[in-house]
Formats: sequence, structure tokens, C-alpha cells
Amino acid sequence: MDNNLLSGSIPDFLGNLPNLRELNLAYNQLSGRVPESLLSNNKLNLNLTGNPLLTIEEKHMPHWKKAIWSVIAVVVIIVVVGVCCCSCHGLLSLSLLKSRSRQRDEVKLTGVAHLWFPHLERKLCRISCALARSSDSYHLRPVERKTHCGFGQEQGNQA
Repeated sequence: MDNNLLSGSIPDFLGNLPNLRELNLAYNQLSGRVPESLLSNNKLNLNLTGNPLLTIEEKHMPHWKKAIWSVIAVVVIIVVVGVCCCSCHGLLSLSLLKSRSRQRDEVKLTGVAHLWFPHLERKLCRISCALARSSDSYHLRPVERKTHCGFGQEQGNQA
């Protein structure tokens, strides 16, 4: 009885036929609930493919179909939690970068970099380069240690 353009609901009496072993109602235009008597008959080979308007009670659905919905729900939850975690991590990183940028800007504006870089407080040997006229090369010569990397007060006169 497949591909016969049958419409309407499946009659209840079909499930009460004791010798019915196969019922192929595929690719028709059947609608409504599938009778309980057809679904509970374990000896019946029932094909209802291609009838999208038919409804089957959940208790008669194969176990794997129920499991698919559970798996889909778990995957959706994992994806949503993952996206939320990545978003929070990104926002936190961005906030930290902005905070550090503001701190660097404050150093530029106030000139207190020596507080951030204590190793620069040591007296450093300043080097100047002079261009040699005869060889067109640079020569390095030490200059007297007079300042603290330009952050402190100069002692004496500079040449």
C-alpha cells in the first residue's frame, strides 16, 4: 500500500488483525497518531517512511532517537559554555592590556620612569660617537659619569 497517495489517519482495526506480519504504508499522505495496537505488535514489520504528518508517542520511538536529542543538548551546552569562557578570557586580556597601556602613558607624562626601572638608577657610562674625518668611521669614547640616566639633577657642567 506504499506510494498510493493515501490520506487521513491509520485505522485502529489494522492493529487488531492477528495474522498481520507486514504493513508498508510508506510515501503516502497519512496524518495523525499511529495506533497503539500497531506500535506494540512486536511481530509486525511496519514501514511508515515518507509520512511526515504522522505522530508516534515517545515511548515507542527507538532508544537511539531519544539518545540523539540528549547528545545534541550536551553538545549545545558545551559550545555555549566554551564561547562564554573564551569571551570572558578575551575581555579580561583586553582589560589588562588597556590597564598596562594607561600605566605606560602615565610614565611618559610624569617622567617617573626611574621608579619603574630601578636598574637604570645606576650610573652609566655615556658614549658619544665622533666622526673621524680621515677614515669616515665612528669612534667611541667614554664621557664622564655625571647623571643618573638623565633623570636626576646634573652634577657640574657638561662639556
